[in-house]
Amino acid sequence: MKSIEKAKFIITCEHGGNNVPDELAKYFSKAGKILDTHRGYDIGALDLARNLSSGLRSPFFYSETTRLVADLNRSTFSKNLFSEFTSVLNKEEKDRILEKYYFPYRNTVESEIIRLAQEQRVIHIAVHSFTSVMNDQVRNADIGLLYDPKRKPEKTFCSVWKQKLDKETSSFKTRMNYPYRGISDCLPLKLKRILPPEKYTGIELEINNKVFGNPILNQVLHESLLKTLMEIKEQQF
Repeated sequence: MKSIEKAKFIITCEHGGNNVPDELAKYFSKAGKILDTHRGYDIGALDLARNLSSGLRSPFFYSETTRLVADLNRSTFSKNLFSEFTSVLNKEEKDRILEKYYFPYRNTVESEIIRLAQEQRVIHIAVHSFTSVMNDQVRNADIGLLYDPKRKPEKTFCSVWKQKLDKETSSFKTRMNYPYRGISDCLPLKLKRILPPEKYTGIELEINNKVFGNPILNQVLHESLLKTLMEIKEQQF
């Protein structure tokens, strides 16, 4: 019986920065401080993703171009693919943005995961962060684990991971499929349409912006993840 530790892990961070390419700067002349908020990028996510990747010795893919150019975590048919700064552009300009800033990232990640899945299970953890208050509503969680409830491997993995997080510390509140649904449009969802559950597990790790200053966050996430890997056997998937 093989353990899950034989699987290959991949860490990604689709919203790692708020950089605006020079050639697109004219479209963002009125963006102001929006680029520095959660709308511009996932605050704190890149450093966390990099640390997790280093600890797991896993492949790591990330982008530091602002999500307001084209959201790498959305499908090409999504109404949220382009922001108010780029949605007004004509089709030719939009296509040029996709060819230069969207498809190179998406195709690279998707191709690598599909390639690896031919020989072993791939566990993909896409790291994101969320604002603590949205539409005047306080988000009631520090850590969110997003997964597809219909895919047993993901449900099992996230259930065990939450148990480990809860046991490791009382400093953070972890919730499943919060603050977003695990079946919403995202990069992992695209891969789930291609690869079966026994080959691909796609999880979005969401961290509340307010807890990034906590010095134990990285340690707790890393240690709880390793303990999860040790406990889950591949046959449980």
